[in-house]
Amino acid sequence: MEYTLKRSARRRTVSVEIKGGEVIVHVPLAYDRSSAIRKHTEDFLKAKSKWIERKLEENRRNAAGLLEGFAEGRALYLFGFALNVQGTAKGRSVRFERGVLYVPSSLSDERRKRAVVKWYKSYAETELKARLDDISAKTGIGYCSFALTSARGKWGSCSEKGEIRLNYRLTALPDELIEYVIVHELCHMRVMAHSREFWNEVHRFLPDYKELKRELNRYKFVMAAI
Repeated sequence: MEYTLKRSARRRTVSVEIKGGEVIVHVPLAYDRSSAIRKHTEDFLKAKSKWIERKLEENRRNAAGLLEGFAEGRALYLFGFALNVQGTAKGRSVRFERGVLYVPSSLSDERRKRAVVKWYKSYAETELKARLDDISAKTGIGYCSFALTSARGKWGSCSEKGEIRLNYRLTALPDELIEYVIVHELCHMRVMAHSREFWNEVHRFLPDYKELKRELNRYKFVMAAI
């Protein structure tokens, strides 16, 4: 079983979670120097193996038919639509021109992926900011600042200081889901907690928010794809 280890000085126990099709194992900081903790971790994962496989299978089923080929790196998407991707011998960076995404064919697979991620981040910086400003104006809910996030566990966040962060991976998702995330974070400018009052605010702007929320959960695999 392939998994990613995350060490923490504050952690005393071992736990596992599935994020975007990736198995993440949380262990104490002493993991590297303690054979007992390493053995306990392996025993823990063996005991949880059926649960892990069930969750991974659920993730695969959820991804079926969504952004086909994206999770395997065979296709790239922008706002829910497959991009026309072409290899190019020019340069060492990805560029997007007239609806075509040009990816340097001379790069190794790993460097090509890094170049694609860099392009997504650059594109998201402008496009997500523009969408945030547009929806902010339509809802009448202002905010203080904007930043991108690369966090694999959250599509967006809103701080008490009014900073809204949006995950650059949102640019791969359909428009209506991007709108839902932005409305969600803007509503936190009025109500920070996920209380009934908060969801009433979201409902004011997106009456079908429950369906959108469920649909967004199906796209968790995007977190591990780019």
